[in-house]
Amino acid sequence: MKSKDICRGIYYFKEVNMDKTEHMQSFDIRLLYIFSTVAELKSVSRTAEILNLSQPTITKSIHQLEIFLNMSLFTRNKGMMLTAAGQRAYEHSQYVLKSFETFGQIRSKDI
Repeated sequence: MKSKDICRGIYYFKEVNMDKTEHMQSFDIRLLYIFSTVAELKSVSRTAEILNLSQPTITKSIHQLEIFLNMSLFTRNKGMMLTAAGQRAYEHSQYVLKSFETFGQIRSKDI
């Protein structure tokens, strides 16, 4: 198998056609947290305020996630509205974030 999904959204191995080699592309779980917050609040500025990040950081994070997933997640007309693909990504992001939170709880209990 040429592509492997490791740890459900934390690290991915993704085949890239450059020189027929495989490259590891890291994925930061914080992108999902930022994405899900924007999806819930429908606002970059409100998300930036709540997460104590700059608006450019929020915008860049969403853009990085869109590039990583190769899909548009939001329509940007009046507020940030999820596209159909964005809605599916949001549903999956909730699963990943809950799993990640559970993993942290297990880790702290078992150590």
